[in-house]
Amino acid sequence: MTAALDHPERVRRLVLVDSAGMGRAIPYAWRLVHAPWLGALLFKPTRFVRDRVFEKWEVKKTEMPDKLAYSEYSYAVRIRPGRSEPMKEGMKRFTSWLGQRRRFSNKQLALVTAPTLVLWGDDDRTFPVDYGKRAARLIPEARLEVIEDAGHVCFWDQAESTNKLLVEFLNGD
Repeated sequence: MTAALDHPERVRRLVLVDSAGMGRAIPYAWRLVHAPWLGALLFKPTRFVRDRVFEKWEVKKTEMPDKLAYSEYSYAVRIRPGRSEPMKEGMKRFTSWLGQRRRFSNKQLALVTAPTLVLWGDDDRTFPVDYGKRAARLIPEARLEVIEDAGHVCFWDQAESTNKLLVEFLNGD
């Protein structure tokens, strides 16, 4: 979004996938990154905590063929030396105790000139589908595709349909 607003000449097509910045609310647990010891727990979790985050906020279909690989990757990224602290600090810049720090205004969304595909999981528990509806309503050349039976990471829940929509949109004239 920022690139599309700051450098519209460089963005031929834009895809928003369950995107941040479309509303203020976030899960309450994300706000805990601002609490000293709870923030550390969220960003340097045990495998158990990592799996609960995956199941609660990221996907709808918790039993998928690549679940173990994704969970292991996500866990390894967070526990790798030097990784958890930058991730936690990045999340602090993105969030506050009140929710997301940055929300694109109606005026900003109306200024996007690139054709835009807005993809949203119908059961996104991180950012509600209403955020996607708002973006699609305000961006002049936007099209909303709500992915059925999908959570926040809709391309994991419904890889085939999500990829089909992406390829068609990106290859369009």
